[in-house]
Amino acid sequence: MNLNQSIPLCFDYEEKHYEGEAYPSTPECADCTAYDVYLQDEFAGTIIKTNSKWLSDSHLDRGLLATIGGVIIAMLVTI
Repeated sequence: MNLNQSIPLCFDYEEKHYEGEAYPSTPECADCTAYDVYLQDEFAGTIIKTNSKWLSDSHLDRGLLATIGGVIIAMLVTI
């Protein structure tokens, strides 16, 4: 997988199925990684991976944010 390509997202969270994509984005900090996340064909927000946690600029609850981050990490590990 090219690191500039979108990352497919497909997971279940709190009895709801989600599908979408995460697109690499330009982070606001030098040691962060950011992704623009689209779920169910709608923009869900930008998530940012710092050294210790995932952050979001939107309404995503912590559990959903952690799940999306886990899917992204799992996809990147398979590269």
